[in-house]
Amino acid sequence: MAKKKTTKKKTTKKKTTKKKAARKKATKKTDTQVNKESTSSDENQATATQTATQERKEPQLQPQPQKAVEYEQVDSVALERIKSKFTNLTGYPIRVMCGQKWAEIPHDPNKIARVLYSIALNNKIEDIDIYSHGINSVTGVPDPIDGVFNIVLPEVRFILQNRNDLLTHGELIYDGQTQRPIGFKNLFCSPGNNPNFVSDDRIKDQQM
Repeated sequence: MAKKKTTKKKTTKKKTTKKKAARKKATKKTDTQVNKESTSSDENQATATQTATQERKEPQLQPQPQKAVEYEQVDSVALERIKSKFTNLTGYPIRVMCGQKWAEIPHDPNKIARVLYSIALNNKIEDIDIYSHGINSVTGVPDPIDGVFNIVLPEVRFILQNRNDLLTHGELIYDGQTQRPIGFKNLFCSPGNNPNFVSDDRIKDQQM
C-alpha cells in the first residue's frame, strides 16, 4: 500500500512541473509580443515625428495657376487714328498690339506692293539646267508721305532698304488661353541711313 501512494505523488509532481513550464513559456511569449508592439509603436511615432519635422523644414510649394491674359480691341476712335497713319499694302489684314490692346489694320485689295522676278535659262552643266533668277521690278509702293507708314511684305522692305517709311510685321504674340497667335507684338523698319547692325570686320570674319 505505501508503494502505490508514493507513485501517485510522483505523477502529481510531474504534472505540476509541466503546467508551470507551459505557464512560463506563455508568459515569455506575451512579454516578447508586448516588447515587439512597444518597439513598433515607438518606431511609428519616431517616423511620424521625423516626417512632421521635414514638412516643417521643407514646405511644399503648390504651383499657382497662371492667369490667362485677355486682350481687347482698340476703340473706333483709336482705330481711325491708326488707319490714318498706317497703310496696309501686304494683301491681307495685319493685327498689331497697341499696348495691352490690339488693332486690325485693313488692307485694300487694289493696293498691294509686290516684287516681280524674272527667270531665264543661263547654262546647262552635266544636263542640269541653271536659270538666272533676279528682281525685275517692285510695284505698288507709293511715294513717301510725311507721317504715313506703309506696311509691306519683308521682301519689299529688304529690297528698298533706303525707304524709312516701309514697315513689316514683327514678333508674334499668343493668346494666354488658347495659345494661338492673335497678332504681331510690333513692326519692323529698315535701318535706312543708319550704320549697319553688324560691322564689316565681323562680316569678313564670318566669311573666312
